[in-house]
Amino acid sequence: MVEREPTGIPELDAELEGGIPKKFSIALYGKTGTFKTLFARIFTCKGLVLGQPVFYVSFDKPYEIIMESIKSILKKFDSNTTTLKNFVYVDCWVWRERVYNKKEIYSKQEIEIHENRIIINNPRDVESVFLTIKENARKTPNGRIIFDSLTGLLSLASPESISEAIELFKVFKAFFKNNGYTQIYVIYSNVHEQFNGPILYCMDGILHFI
Repeated sequence: MVEREPTGIPELDAELEGGIPKKFSIALYGKTGTFKTLFARIFTCKGLVLGQPVFYVSFDKPYEIIMESIKSILKKFDSNTTTLKNFVYVDCWVWRERVYNKKEIYSKQEIEIHENRIIINNPRDVESVFLTIKENARKTPNGRIIFDSLTGLLSLASPESISEAIELFKVFKAFFKNNGYTQIYVIYSNVHEQFNGPILYCMDGILHFI
């Protein structure tokens, strides 16, 4: 019997015979505006309701917007915000705001740790991003990891280092699986198209959003 992780969408869980297989890596693949991120956040909240540790890695939206969305979805699950005690938000977005506001691009500290929030001050260093998540996931196995988005991660890498970033991704993806994590990766079909093939090939499954 394959152990499965419910997505939080009853109709889809019925089609998937209970949900996504535990420890699988799943690509949410499609163009902008096809509700990939909404699915990822529902999957996040379902894990929190079940008491699982959940890592949400954001490259594409500010912390405040995502937290508002997460809390709104939790309310629809009839859950209060104390459920967020198992939630870790890995912020790879805030550096953009600092650049825009002409502040110092990178803090003297590579990582800032706040309550339930880890700020990555140099998300262009792909290895550092993965290592930070790895060290924290090691402490709390058997949960869920959401990358919103993997395309965002690759967009930060320099053109000559994208291939290296993909190879790093494969190594850490295996680590997450060995530590019991079911993984969701949001991937935009119309960005970095030349690299989408190798990325999708190493996934355990693909949900194509059209």
